[in-house]
Amino acid sequence: MGIELVSGVLAALVSGLCGTVMLYVALRRVSAEADSREGEQAKPPACLGFFALSALLLTLLCAGIAAFMYFFYQDSLWSIWNALLLCAVLWACAVSDRKAMLIPNAVLLCGVGLRVVLLCMEAILLPEEIVYDLIGSAVAAAGLCVLTLLCRLLSRGAIGFGDIKLLTVMGLFLGLSRIWGSLLISMLCSFFYCVFLLITKRATGKTEIPFAPILLVGTVLSLFLTSV
Repeated sequence: MGIELVSGVLAALVSGLCGTVMLYVALRRVSAEADSREGEQAKPPACLGFFALSALLLTLLCAGIAAFMYFFYQDSLWSIWNALLLCAVLWACAVSDRKAMLIPNAVLLCGVGLRVVLLCMEAILLPEEIVYDLIGSAVAAAGLCVLTLLCRLLSRGAIGFGDIKLLTVMGLFLGLSRIWGSLLISMLCSFFYCVFLLITKRATGKTEIPFAPILLVGTVLSLFLTSV
């Protein structure tokens, strides 16, 4: 019990820190993109207080998710670490996508790096499970990449390349057995959000909607409702 508690607290703290660092990287990219269009030098994206608040909120969110996954669903520590670090990646992507319809490659690469670190640790501590997890992650990531590329071709660019790459990273973290709950709830959230925008006349059928915030909300809800 003591080891699990320490690991859960550590996972929440690390996820909060990683998410805030990635958020800083993402907002730097957003700021540089905006300033390059205006011919100005890139400026710091936000004050220190903003990132401190981000770290606090994300850490509290991750702590709540970790407690719920462990005590209610009895999930393994590896599942909890994967879920929380994915939330950190989605947190940074959601803010940048909401601000500028942009999902920075640097954040996605950080996410891939974090997943590789977890896999390496699992290979050392749980070698009997690493092959299954590697295959599941690879198949989920490749499958989502192919499906979303087909959706982009068939829907004439309705889904952006940033969203495609983000969904691929989600596949790496969640694997075959856990990706479906997150995707299903995210699709439902997207549907109801679009209906709300149309009813309130805040958008039309051609309005571009940032998808990363919806993926964040859908993934967090799925962690509580189904423990992806």
